[in-house]
Amino acid sequence: MTGKRKKYECVFKEKLVITSYERNCITTLENEFGLFSGALTRWRQHFEKSGSKNYSSDFYLNLRSTDLRIRRLRQKINKTDLKFEILKKAGPYLNKGRESLFQFIYSNEKSFSVKLMCSVLQAGTVTYSRWKNHILNDTQKRQILLEQEITSIFFASKQRYGSKRIAAEMQNLGYQITGSGVRKYMEKLGFSARVKK
Repeated sequence: MTGKRKKYECVFKEKLVITSYERNCITTLENEFGLFSGALTRWRQHFEKSGSKNYSSDFYLNLRSTDLRIRRLRQKINKTDLKFEILKKAGPYLNKGRESLFQFIYSNEKSFSVKLMCSVLQAGTVTYSRWKNHILNDTQKRQILLEQEITSIFFASKQRYGSKRIAAEMQNLGYQITGSGVRKYMEKLGFSARVKK
């Protein structure tokens, strides 16, 4: 004979639902408090549908407020991570002037939003748009691409590769460029290979 399912007080349910949101676990709590399987899931669904009708209004507001704070905090963390990544990638361009920064922004438009990059690098979005629309031609686009690739290989090698080795790496990737061509770009970017002692 199956035993009767135990009834729980509303306050108990409220506290356990809150805990399930805070700890992000359902099964563990059900086992911990000896609840029937699926109890917490039902209580949460019931709460989300009925809201303050069957639960205290304070509980409803606090839970919604907590969810909102968590969501906003996660957004801030994600934005901070993106800002850090932008600064890290833009490091070699920071002291090269506005033109170099704009070239970095242009070459990374697919990775980050232009608005965020301009904000992090303290570059005006309007000024950048004008630069992009009126100044950038096919030759400059190719130069930007080459500079980006050279920078990537240079730092991936921990600043040990010279122009010849970087040229060889780029040729393997399909670029048509010589060691002397790479050297010119490295001089422009202020890169110099570290010599082993």
